[in-house]
This record gives sequence, structure tokens and C-alpha cells, in this order.
Amino acid sequence: MEAETYLDILLEYIKKQLDNVPVVKIALLSIVSICQENSNASVYFQDIGGLKLVRNLARSDAPNMLKEFALHALGALANSNVLCQQSLCTPELFDELMTFIVDEKTSVNSQTVSISVLLNLVSKNSAGQMLLRETGCIPVLQKLFRETLTKSEIDFFNASLKEKYFLWNAVCNTLAAAVNNPQNKENQTICSSILPHVQTLLEARIQAEIIHPLCLLIGLTVAGNTPVKEFFISMGGLDVLADIFTNLAEDSRQNMPSAKMAVSVTCVMGLCIAQNPPGSIILAKHQVVPKLLNFLFLANLNSDEKTSVLVTLRRCIESCEQNLILLLKNNGLKLIIDSFSASHNEIVGIIVSVVLQNCTIWAEQFLDKLLAYVSNEVSEMENQGRALGHLKKTKETLTKEQFKREEDEEQGPKTESVVGDSLQKDSDQEKALPKQCSELGAQIYHPSANDELESQLESPGGVVTAPEDERRAQQPPKEEQH
Repeated sequence: MEAETYLDILLEYIKKQLDNVPVVKIALLSIVSICQENSNASVYFQDIGGLKLVRNLARSDAPNMLKEFALHALGALANSNVLCQQSLCTPELFDELMTFIVDEKTSVNSQTVSISVLLNLVSKNSAGQMLLRETGCIPVLQKLFRETLTKSEIDFFNASLKEKYFLWNAVCNTLAAAVNNPQNKENQTICSSILPHVQTLLEARIQAEIIHPLCLLIGLTVAGNTPVKEFFISMGGLDVLADIFTNLAEDSRQNMPSAKMAVSVTCVMGLCIAQNPPGSIILAKHQVVPKLLNFLFLANLNSDEKTSVLVTLRRCIESCEQNLILLLKNNGLKLIIDSFSASHNEIVGIIVSVVLQNCTIWAEQFLDKLLAYVSNEVSEMENQGRALGHLKKTKETLTKEQFKREEDEEQGPKTESVVGDSLQKDSDQEKALPKQCSELGAQIYHPSANDELESQLESPGGVVTAPEDERRAQQPPKEEQH
């Protein structure tokens, strides 16, 4: 009842002192403080018309400073109470905020406060995430993200850049909230277009003010969205993170901020390689696992941070044999167990168990491969043994044949005599052939041409006519009388 009484008084005070900016500022800050301490007070303030009054003040033609105080109060009220957040989540308010943000007359500080209101409206609110997309706010935020800070400005970070940095940081956090809790894959896909610029900023001089918001944005944008994750990795984003982590790891023992930033980078790398073997292979190329093991014994890291390191270690070896080999080569199991024993952290213990289980699985697979390799080698050796035996047998056979040829060559003259006798015998047979032919011819009668003519003349009529000759030619020869 006391809180409600104070809210009544403060609201009436604002209504009567609208022209007094300092008084209105104090009244608004007091209302925010009361509502943050008591959620029921936020509901009461809304019921008595206080939330509507503050919203009208933010959209009025009041001085910019007064409008900024009103916007700040709206954001704080939305953040402190879900009912206030839901009540303020309207397309009209989103449109008004966008119009105010893109107005060239709006100061950087007013832009920052307006974007902070958007941040509180979309945080842990699916309705706010949807309105941010449907009212066209995301493209405006992306443009501000790319143009507010550049790589060259980060390299020469100074006091004059701080005002712009707060605007950039608010934009960065709002984009992160737009894709997270609950996870919004449509917004993730839209926001992925800023990842090239994210990579450019990461390549600038390493600073905690830049690293932490960027890591948060990358992690929430790629988490659970495989296409976005693959896009970020394909353009070299994971290689950049691995290089940054390597540089931070070298300085972590002497520099606590470097260690803290390294853990942030570690978490993002873990999200990029979750259920993603190609990403794990990239981290193996950069030798990330040995560096992660060193973080388990840094005194300036708390148990939650070491747990994050262990989560990334587990993801590294889940689907990448090279990372598991690196873990074993660097005595990783002992280091993990020692770290677990010292921390007495139940969550760490569960993660260690998962790591050991994965190591066992990989060890079994490695053993299977080793046995298969040994079996292949034995078979190869057996084949080589059979080949050598065949070669030895062939050599012995050739040696025997060579020995026989040499023996035959030593008996060369005898062989030539046999061949000569055979040739001489063939020559004698050739000389005897005419004589044999003469003897054979004497046994066969060959009538001469004159004898044939005489027989024709002795035939009846003296002359043999042509038809008669043809008849004789056609008649078969008479068999010889014996």
C-alpha cells in the first residue's frame, strides 16, 4: 500500500510539472525504482494510467531530454514486468520508435535510448521478436550496426568514440535478443547478413568492449541454425575466431581480461562446431585443443568458465579424430580428471564423463582400425611370402635348364656328327632317286605318237569321222582283259 501511495503522488506530480524537466526526471526515476523492486507496483502503475502517460510523454513534442527520460522509463518498466512488456508491444510503438531512430535530427544518445526500449521489448518475448521483423526494424538495426563502428575506428578507440560505441552496443544486443530466447530462426537468417561485418570487426584490435558483444551476437545467430553456421564458417569466420583465441591464449596467464575474452571466444567456437564435423577439423588445424587444456588450470577462471572450456573440448572430439588424438597426445585425460577433482563441480563431472565416454568410443574405433590394418599387413606379408616362394622355385627351374644347356654344349661334336650323317643319308637318297624313277618308268607302257596314228589308220574305212570320235570320247574305257 505504501508503494501504491508513492506511485499515486509521483504520477500527479508529473502531470502538474510537465514543463519542469528536472522534476519530471526525478519523478520518473523514482517510479522506475519502485516498480523494479515490486512487480505488483508495476501492475498498479499500469492500472492507474501511469504507463500510458509515460508513453504519451515519449511521443510528444517535449524537449529531447524529457523524451529520453520517458523512453528510459518505458524500457525499464518493460524489463521489470512481463505485463508491462506485453502492453507496450504494439506495432504502433515499434513504428514510432523506428521513425524517431532514423530521423536525422535525433541525437546519438536519443537513438541509443530508443534502441534500448526495443531491446527490452524483444528480450524473452516471441511477440516482440516477430514485431521487430514485421515492422522493418531489423534492416534499420543492421544498417546502424554496419555504419556506427568501423574497423579503423576500433583500431584507434578513444574517448570521442564512446558515445557511438554505446549506440553500437545497444544495436548489437538488440539484434542478439531478436534471435534468442525463444530461438527465432527467421530472424537468425535475416541477421546473418551482418556476419561479414562482424568478422571485419573481429579482425580489428582486440578489446573486451568489442569482443564480448560480438561473441554474444555470433553465438546466438549461429546456434541451432545449420545454414547460418555453415555460411559463417564458409566465409572464414571460424578461422578468425581460432586466430583470436590463439592470440588471447598466449597472453592469458599474465592478463586476466585476455583470459576472460578467450573464454567468450571459446563458447562461440563451441557453438559453431556443435554437430558440425567440418568445423571441428578447422579447430584441429589451428591446434585449439592443447590451448583449451591449459585453460583448465588458470587460477583467474571460475568453475563456470572452466565448464565452458570443457563443453567446447567435448564438442571438439565428438566428431573429429584429429582433435581426439591431440587430446591424448597432450595428456588431456589426466588434465581433465585433475581439474574435475579440484573443482568438485557436478556439472563439470558430467561433462568429464561425456568426454571420457567419447574417448572410449574413439579408442574402440581406433582399435578396430588398428586390427584391420594389422590384418591387411599380415595378408600382404603372406602374399609376399608366396610370391617369394614362387620366385625361388622359378629360379631353381631356370638354373636346371641353364645347366642342361651348358651340358649339351659340352657334347657339341657328337651332335654335329649325327646331324652330318643324317644330311649325308639324305644326299645319297637324293642321288638314287633318278635311278628309281627309271626303273619305275620301265614298268609303265607309254605308246608313242606314231603308234597311235598307225592304229587310227588301220581302223575300217581308213578315216575316223568326228562323230565317231565324239562317241568314243563319251564311252567309258573298257576294262583291261587279263
